Amino acid sequence: MMKIAMSANGRITIPLRIRKQLNIKKGTRICVVERGRQVVLQPLTEDYFERNDHDKKGSS
Repeated sequence: MMKIAMSANGRITIPLRIRKQLNIKKGTRICVVERGRQVVLQPLTEDYFERNDHDKKGSS
C-alpha cells in the first residue's frame, strides 16, 4: 500500500510505478467509482477495453 496526499484543490498524483504498470499516460481517462467508503480509480486504457471485450465474448 502506498500513501499519497491530496492537494488543496483535490488533485492526487498516482505513483510512477503504478502508472507504468497500468499503462497510464498523459491524457488517459480515469473512471472514479465510490464503493462504500472507498474511492476506486479505474484507468480507461486500451488494455481495459480489450479485457472487457474479451470478458463479454467469453460469457456469451
